[in-house]
Amino acid sequence: GECDSVKGERKEFNDWTAKLVTKMALMPSASPLVLKLLANMKENTASSLIRTRNMLNSITVELFTTEEVQNAAAQLYMTKRRGSVAGRRRSTLDSASNGGVDEEDGQSQNKRLLQIVGNSDLRDSHNELLEGVVKSRDDIISNAIDGGGNETTASRKTSLVKIDMQSCGNPPYEPGDHIRVIPRNVISLEELQSFVSHLSSSRDTGNLTLDDHIYVSFDEDIPRSELAVSLPLLHGSLGQLFPLDYFFENQVALEAPISMQACLDLSGLASGAKDKAILKGIGYSKKEYENMSSLYGMKWIDVFKTFPSLSKRINLDFLLCNMKMNHPRSYSIASCKDIVGSELHMVVGRFIYSRGGSKIEVGVCSNFLTSVEPGDKICFKLDRVVSFHHPLDPSCPIIFICTGTGFAPIRGLLQKRMYLQSRGEKLGPAYLIFGSRSSSEGLFHDEIMDLQNQSIITKVYFCYSREKGMKREYTMDKLKSKSVGQILSPILEDPNTHIFICGSANMAEGCKDALIELSTQDCFDAITKDGRLHCDVFGALCSKKSNIKRHQSYRLTDLVDDELDDLADLPDLDFPELGKFRSAKFR
Repeated sequence: GECDSVKGERKEFNDWTAKLVTKMALMPSASPLVLKLLANMKENTASSLIRTRNMLNSITVELFTTEEVQNAAAQLYMTKRRGSVAGRRRSTLDSASNGGVDEEDGQSQNKRLLQIVGNSDLRDSHNELLEGVVKSRDDIISNAIDGGGNETTASRKTSLVKIDMQSCGNPPYEPGDHIRVIPRNVISLEELQSFVSHLSSSRDTGNLTLDDHIYVSFDEDIPRSELAVSLPLLHGSLGQLFPLDYFFENQVALEAPISMQACLDLSGLASGAKDKAILKGIGYSKKEYENMSSLYGMKWIDVFKTFPSLSKRINLDFLLCNMKMNHPRSYSIASCKDIVGSELHMVVGRFIYSRGGSKIEVGVCSNFLTSVEPGDKICFKLDRVVSFHHPLDPSCPIIFICTGTGFAPIRGLLQKRMYLQSRGEKLGPAYLIFGSRSSSEGLFHDEIMDLQNQSIITKVYFCYSREKGMKREYTMDKLKSKSVGQILSPILEDPNTHIFICGSANMAEGCKDALIELSTQDCFDAITKDGRLHCDVFGALCSKKSNIKRHQSYRLTDLVDDELDDLADLPDLDFPELGKFRSAKFR
């Protein structure tokens, strides 16, 4: 829910919920609670629309030229300086200024700008974050993937990014912690200027430029938390004065897709009949919207190229209410501070693909991080993840399991072991199971072998799922192999053993099942209960049976089908409505 709020997807979630509750209310013998919920949702939707309309009418967007802002900042500086000098010099400065710097000059517009400059933090919308400098970026993997006869082409790139944190106070961190990065849109200044020049402006000075400054205020007296959920981009821009280049490079998700609701709103702004018809059609039809997205990408940065009649028809107010905000992305830290000093390392993978058209798809933050150059600045925040820290007792046996860029936190933990060994600590055995697509895409192979030679790692097991001429082998297959099982089975029985897993959620669940087969369910439950199982996973979990005792999530149709199957097995009960539940329409 928090992630959806930051990304501005609350409306999509509310629409989905409304459709779900409506279908549930149409079921035979619907619960009175469901009917009541549906009535309340309709009432809340009506009041929410009125509330939203009032909120939009309360937005004030003010634009200032660079010269105006610089003059106001200079006047504010002189005013503060004059207030601090001795009284004998005050009269001299007053006469020299000719009355042009004080609010008593009667210039209301100058007063307003002076107030904005004095109360806002210029160009610092992320003042609660840290800012580091890129020391180096090493591309570990950079290759193209053949489409295999299909129209889809793709390429992969994995980079080791090193950040120097001396400029931000060299904050502490531990291997296993996360770094939240604020991405920047990787767009050329020419493309960005072209986008801004197509926006409408209420000024008489002509087109907007990237040097113009924007200040957003909100008159409605509502809780900031409500505004943050309803209009996250607007909320993140309130009370700050920054140039448009900073606004579009850092604040706005220009690479994000235009939502279906925004397409409907844009259809009312388009001046061309063709653009108006297309926008209205894709705004109502999900199938047409998906087809249009596949062909043209439907990204905000391309809105004026795709729909030319929208030029000079969209203003900043519209963008603040419809575009998404660049939200931070979390990455596992791939270094140990005791080894790298003031540096912080990240392992970032980027996947670029095309659906056959001219538009490519790429992750915003991964594209940004794999494109940075030495000297570039990165805004970030550090998050402690105590559950993935190295055991306090270095003599504990450890099993590391990871795939691809999931090696990042494992790399930091191995550096921690290197530091402990340098202090004379006795290290317990450590085993690494590392899965990759192929040996050519294996990460840090030489570094891992050096760690094994130094006895930081007892034994390394590599497995490849796309190696030419070899049978596909995944991490769970390697765990189930006889050679690995004979070594890890007694390790799992040790009451001090810790297990670290990093990768996709499905990989983690498969590895857990494999570890249970190597030991027993009771043994694995004890590892979990004692907090000796450490998981740092990402992605959704596919629906499948697992031996792990945990709270599970179900799709509604799966849950209904399972319960109906149980009811159908009871011979003494008659359910005449059972057929309706199984109908194709309900499915």
